[in-house]
Amino acid sequence: MLYPDLILSEPEVREILNLIWESVYGKLQSNATEKDWLKYQDTAFNRVNMVARWLNPISTSIPTTSGTASKRPGNGM
Repeated sequence: MLYPDLILSEPEVREILNLIWESVYGKLQSNATEKDWLKYQDTAFNRVNMVARWLNPISTSIPTTSGTASKRPGNGM
């Protein structure tokens, strides 16, 4: 999570998830295969991990769709 201490209301959570669905996933209007989407999701998780590390260098990493977490020096992974 980028902001683990941020408390959001249910309408705020829905709005954020809808914005992600629209801006990151293009409302899933692509003709991509499931394999393509999984690769795209892994790339998206890696980007989130990069931002999370930049915002908080001691934060934990987010698992990828393959079930492995990004390895980072200093966090025991």
